[in-house]
Amino acid sequence: PVRSHHRRQAGRREYEADTDLRDTEQIPLQEAGGIEAFLRREVLPYAPDAWYQPDRVRIGYEISFTRYFYNPKPMRTLEEIRADILALERETVGLLSEITQRHPYVTAARMRVYADTSVIGGCEDDEFSGPSRQLMNRFIRGEMTLALSSLTLRELEAAPKPVRKVLERVPSEHTEMVDLSDDAEKLAVQYIDRGVISSRMIADALHIAVATVAGVDVLVSWNFKHVVNLIRIQGYNTVNREMGYTELDIRTPREICDDG
Repeated sequence: PVRSHHRRQAGRREYEADTDLRDTEQIPLQEAGGIEAFLRREVLPYAPDAWYQPDRVRIGYEISFTRYFYNPKPMRTLEEIRADILALERETVGLLSEITQRHPYVTAARMRVYADTSVIGGCEDDEFSGPSRQLMNRFIRGEMTLALSSLTLRELEAAPKPVRKVLERVPSEHTEMVDLSDDAEKLAVQYIDRGVISSRMIADALHIAVATVAGVDVLVSWNFKHVVNLIRIQGYNTVNREMGYTELDIRTPREICDDG
């Protein structure tokens, strides 16, 4: 059926088809009264100005190939399915055993941990040395990956020699360098502009931003005022979400590696 709008011209009414309202109908071949009866009953009560075009009528027959020609294969028995599942489980266990024997510390993807300068320095601080050294030992053994940025390395240049030597014990294959990129700098500026942290603490904002952009699993710090602070963490992650990044998990070393 075709809907229309009309116009008057020279004392007469002309109809023009409105193609936006054009539609098709499937009418049973044995419909009582044919197309005209169907049109009067099903269409005109809702669209009085509709009509159909006889030259566009098509007569056909719909055949469901699935219904008449599909030949389903017999389903497997529960015993066969169960046997396949058990075989896959045995194969998986064998692969895991082979991997863990070859690489003792690779039982799953290693956690990527971004450590800021306070964690490295904490190894030589009486108050924080225990958890900090436990964490560094996990990096040394390869249980976790230490994510470092050029910002952290720059800050450590002015640290005492024992603090600088802490990093020398971590094998390079257990360390990942993450970029202080333009994206990280822009994100840090957003933290400041949104009032999450003051511009005087731009270094702390950059640590958070670098870790976020790098997509690490967790950032660890002993900086309770500007980093490991519930209100600020909520603020950082609000900005992260709005900028299209995932939330950053922020913890102290004690929370993720305390062996006590």
